[in-house]
Parts: sequence; C-alpha cells; structure tokens
Amino acid sequence: MNPAIKTTVTDVSITQHGLTVTLEKIEIAEESTRIFIRIENFTGSRAGIYEYSSYIIQDNKQYGVSDINYYESSIS
Repeated sequence: MNPAIKTTVTDVSITQHGLTVTLEKIEIAEESTRIFIRIENFTGSRAGIYEYSSYIIQDNKQYGVSDINYYESSIS
C-alpha cells in the first residue's frame, strides 16, 4: 500500500434533500490521494452513489478516479 504522508481529519458534512455526505478524512500519499466519506440516507427511499464519476479539483485541475480501492461502499 502507498502509505499516507499527511492525514487531515475534517468531519465536514453537507445535507441536501435528506442525504448527508460527510468528508471524514483525507490522506495524501506519494502516488495517490484518498478520501473517506460517510453517506447517510434519511429520505426513506433508496439512494446510490457512483464512485466512477467522482473527481477532485486542485489548482483548477480536475483529477478523476484511477483506481477504486475501498473497504465499504454502501449507503446506510
């Protein structure tokens, strides 16, 4: 695994239409950036997230997902 050089814990949440997305932490490594998010569904309806359409913007440059390696990908 590519070990983290820097880890930032954020716990920043945004809620829209009954879905809460929390950015829990960010890990910066030599060859990758990892984000850890928690998604909570309070709508009473089924919801989904598509990892392959995720991206990060830094200094006006967009970076897409090159390799998804995650432990759990589910919406509670």
